[in-house]
Amino acid sequence: MDFLYLNQWAKSIVKDNNLDKKQYYLIESVLGQSLQYAIDKKYIGENPFDRVKVSKKMFQHKKKPDNGKQVFLVNEQKLIAEAARYKFDHCTWCITPLIVLLNFQLGLRIGELVALKWEDINGNYITINRMETTTHRVDDSGGVLPDGYKVVSYVKSEAGYGDVYLNNIAKSLLSEIRKANLKCGYYDGGYIFIASRTKKRGTSRTLTKYLEDLCDYAGVDNKSNHKIRKTYISSLFDSGVNINTIREQAGHEDEKTSLNNYCFDQKDVSEREKELEKAANKRMDI
Repeated sequence: MDFLYLNQWAKSIVKDNNLDKKQYYLIESVLGQSLQYAIDKKYIGENPFDRVKVSKKMFQHKKKPDNGKQVFLVNEQKLIAEAARYKFDHCTWCITPLIVLLNFQLGLRIGELVALKWEDINGNYITINRMETTTHRVDDSGGVLPDGYKVVSYVKSEAGYGDVYLNNIAKSLLSEIRKANLKCGYYDGGYIFIASRTKKRGTSRTLTKYLEDLCDYAGVDNKSNHKIRKTYISSLFDSGVNINTIREQAGHEDEKTSLNNYCFDQKDVSEREKELEKAANKRMDI
């Protein structure tokens, strides 16, 4: 595998498979690291793949997803809030609707959200330093299958460690959750999210299933916790929060991730059209 061979291979794999930039870089990293390992072991003297460059023009350029499928629109947020409040008011032993509402104010990854403990709260902030992960087992045929959940003392990336600001709405929701837990006698290692059915720490599966049912009850399209996270980050953009502060709150490595992948318009089409009409250049004498 010399430079000429690898250069042709890289361009062919992008063209033949219509890869976007991210897909190619995932493939590139595996081969590049393998060749670097060969250098470290002194099997080869240099990495010929270091010289391979693929033009950005060759990559497939994907259209940014539709706003309405990536975030909860403003009217949908109101419907979810009303439905969640109704659910809790009529079933005060189930705090899951409050957990859903809480994450609209925190924007956490679901594994981080269900791993929060009361001890993580420090004044105006809550510290992210653990997450839930899936456990696995090997079946009789040697296959690997999911086998439950556990909490680990690390997060998705180094940038994921940090303090997320607790606004007044978040503080109020946490106060309600604490009171409900105390009233019902819920306690499992100090975790905030306790599932009423098991009286144990609620899992990501518990929350995912509840959110599906809540969306259905509220009459909105089913959207995941990740869409709540995108809604939260988009709200920060809409409020004019500094991009680096947004990156820190989101737990992203760089600002481009926050801007390119998590910034969407929460208004519906009619509201966006009103904004565009309002922004018409009225200085033109037509």
